[in-house]
Amino acid sequence: MMKRIARIAACLLVTLAACSAAGADPFGGRHVLIIGIDGCRVDALRAARAPNIKSLANTGSAWFNAYTGGEKGTKTQQPTTSAPGWSSVLTGVWADKHHVTDNTFARANFTKLVNGRNCGYPHLFTRIKEKMPKCYLASIVQWGDINDKLVSGADLLTSCSDGNVARQCAALLTGPKNPAVIFLHFAGVDGAGHANSYGPDSPDYMKAIENADARVGAVLHAMRKRPDFARENWLVLVTTDHGGRLNTHGKQTPEERTVFIIANGGGFHKKIDPTPCGLVAIPPTVCRHLGIQTDPSWGWESKALEK
Repeated sequence: MMKRIARIAACLLVTLAACSAAGADPFGGRHVLIIGIDGCRVDALRAARAPNIKSLANTGSAWFNAYTGGEKGTKTQQPTTSAPGWSSVLTGVWADKHHVTDNTFARANFTKLVNGRNCGYPHLFTRIKEKMPKCYLASIVQWGDINDKLVSGADLLTSCSDGNVARQCAALLTGPKNPAVIFLHFAGVDGAGHANSYGPDSPDYMKAIENADARVGAVLHAMRKRPDFARENWLVLVTTDHGGRLNTHGKQTPEERTVFIIANGGGFHKKIDPTPCGLVAIPPTVCRHLGIQTDPSWGWESKALEK
């Protein structure tokens, strides 16, 4: 009798431990990895030797005629530069709301408390934390201003070289933490565009895309090595903030406005979607995957990407 009671007690302890472990994953195994490749033109990406990014596109959903710069000719139009672009990717609104119109972030309207209520347009992480305070969120970037001036709600903020962005992300993915959402920013492609020129005719620019792809591959390898990866549901999103023309960007030409969004995992079907969509679709897509109901008061400009 005592042995039977001991066995039952042991089974209960195992069950409780399993429930505790499951509870440590606030979104029930759903995770998101957002990979930002600064200044990566669509035509150059499609022409480059980029097997890791192309595999994500070929086995998931891809929008190769997405757009940055807001709705052209309306109050939402914004410069095709990095701070406005990443602000839209990460807040879900255009510059008429987030007020970032240059790389100084001088007029940013991310957080504004009125009677204890957030009435600005904060980073996606803040909205996630409002719904699930105990989840772990990380932002690992090359351009430190993203973390210093835009990010809020992160548990891990790191600014470093492109190579270290990949290495630190790999360490996080295979370490003891259980990140719900990770945002990565790689800057080498944009740097090559400024130093040489943007587009598939620039060997240095194309080489920079290949380097970025190799770093994406290292991150994906680490993600797939996670002990529970087979039971997890990862959504991987890859995008850019703007394109470029000659060796600059900021205007409203197709080469500067046209960007890509790739969505792999999370129930996205294999397709190339011709429907134009703005970068502001990223936050609602993340929230849908995590099971977070968005609030109309947030003022987001887009619905989630179609699966």
